[in-house]
Amino acid sequence: MLSNRVMTQMRDLGVVAFFGPDGTCHTEAKLASAWNLPLISHKCAEAQGREAGGLGSTFARTLPPAHKVSKSVVALLKAYGWSKFAIIAGDELTAAEQQMDAIKELSQSNGLTITAEHRFTDYIPRHISHMERIVDETYDKTRGKIFTMF
Repeated sequence: MLSNRVMTQMRDLGVVAFFGPDGTCHTEAKLASAWNLPLISHKCAEAQGREAGGLGSTFARTLPPAHKVSKSVVALLKAYGWSKFAIIAGDELTAAEQQMDAIKELSQSNGLTITAEHRFTDYIPRHISHMERIVDETYDKTRGKIFTMF
């Protein structure tokens, strides 16, 4: 893996901590833990944490795990009485996919209906017309829309 090779080179150069990576981080966190170097992730949403068998004792995240985000989202939907909603999520390379999957699973077990699922590759203002089209397509079918864009 390229990230492991780069991390090894950085360790050999004397780094004292790692920041990142985006999206997934399991292997990188285990490697940093084996070297007893901290890894602070700004986008890793993998469910495992510091618990036994998790991502290691030197791992810290700034983004909560997807299963925790999904609990908050479902609680909010239920509090407002929104039993039907659409999910609009970022691409597979971001935490958005993990969050979308966790929201779908918890929603189904709570009797909520997902009326549509849409994906987008990047949320940059120059692509705002794509986002507007998604909102227009789901407007009549559902009131609630969940955006996962990390």
